[in-house]
Amino acid sequence: MRSFLLLVVLVLSGCAVYIPRPLDVPPPQDTEVRAQLTTPGAVRLTGLFGHPVQEVEGRILDSTADSVHLALRSAEEYGLPWNQEQRLTLARSELLVLEEKRIDKTRTALLVAGTGTVVGITIAGLFRAATRSREEDDGGGDLTIVPLFSIIY
Repeated sequence: MRSFLLLVVLVLSGCAVYIPRPLDVPPPQDTEVRAQLTTPGAVRLTGLFGHPVQEVEGRILDSTADSVHLALRSAEEYGLPWNQEQRLTLARSELLVLEEKRIDKTRTALLVAGTGTVVGITIAGLFRAATRSREEDDGGGDLTIVPLFSIIY
């Protein structure tokens, strides 16, 4: 049970975070962003995509003083056919919050350390089970039982 909980924590920790950016400063080209939309922006994109959209994620293609041009991360996620152009232009007035995606070094280090710990515990459990079965072998058969998962207290 402890291994399962550790695995859940590792998966949920993730390695990236979104940092809010000032709307008046144009983001650099090729920056990964998440844009939360104002009500007029959400209404416009709802009409464009055919379902409610409150935010979009993508990469900055370019930006001007009054608009931002995004390459959507996944056009299919927003209901567009796979072969449709993925470029989306958002007016600055349609942006409520613009967040930049960045790698979180602390979470990444915890993820790597936790994954290494889980792998190490699993290998140690398998090794211990394999050596224990050889020591307890009475010579009567060729069967060796190795548990796939083990919880070490």
